[in-house]
Amino acid sequence: MRLFGFFIKFIFLFNFLLSIALGSLAVYSLQDTSLVAKAKPLSTQEVNQLKAFINANKPSQFKTGRKYSTTITEKQLNLFLNHSLTRFNDRLRAKLRFFNDSIYITSSLK
Repeated sequence: MRLFGFFIKFIFLFNFLLSIALGSLAVYSLQDTSLVAKAKPLSTQEVNQLKAFINANKPSQFKTGRKYSTTITEKQLNLFLNHSLTRFNDRLRAKLRFFNDSIYITSSLK
């Protein structure tokens, strides 16, 4: 019975410390200034580039059993991401960077 009481106290203490840690993490992760600036509106040429890329990579055009690959630049991916986010929520911003076979995502919510 004492072991059961110890586990109950341990679980409550662990949850209490975890909630303090998560709350502190949330408070210290907020900033006064935006990490990602508002992107300028897309030009006609950029919209046409995005449409051409999307049309060239439609899943309905692909045949079953074959493997396909595509290449996208960092600029194209950022344009697509910002255009999609703006349509979803105007206050949400994101920026992607490719670095050593990795993708770093920075985002801001106003």
